Amino acid sequence: MRISTKQYLETTSQLSNNGETSQNELFAKLGARKCFRDADANRDGVVTQDEVTLSAEAFARLDASRDGNVTLEEISAAMEGHGREVYSAYVSRKKAPDSMELLASILGESSAQGDGSATEQAARQYMTHMDTNKDGVLSKAETSVSASAFSAIDTSGNGTIELAEMQATLKAHEAKLASYYASLPENASGSTLQKKI
Repeated sequence: MRISTKQYLETTSQLSNNGETSQNELFAKLGARKCFRDADANRDGVVTQDEVTLSAEAFARLDASRDGNVTLEEISAAMEGHGREVYSAYVSRKKAPDSMELLASILGESSAQGDGSATEQAARQYMTHMDTNKDGVLSKAETSVSASAFSAIDTSGNGTIELAEMQATLKAHEAKLASYYASLPENASGSTLQKKI
């Protein structure tokens, strides 16, 4: 695992205050720091759904405070007890693993969650913006669509819209969505997208 000397010493000192820190705890903490550092693209001290390739459900599991932001502490809590997996991910591969693949694996998800398409990006942004209770799915009350449109999107018929259902609905508009994202300035958040959906 590639970490700076400063990061290693900080983490070691935090964990070794009582002299009883195990290697597994240390690896879990270091893994959490790496995941957080890699995910926090805009360096604002929190990770949002649009910064990660995790599913909305996995993100909701990480977001213990249900405020739409994942902190280092929340990632650390998720990785607690998984130090062996972190260690093994780094020593068993010739190339260091992608931190989101590692986190997805620890959360019990397939690492191939996202396809990187404009459809996926739009679905994730819409879900994140509209999911007021941060449970990873949308209820009818959380959407801005008619009852018939909601039923059409909710193909499972379970009364909620999941990320995969939103992606499937938006797939027909991939070209328009790709054009929309291409027209945005590089630093734009795409927060106006929900008005267009």
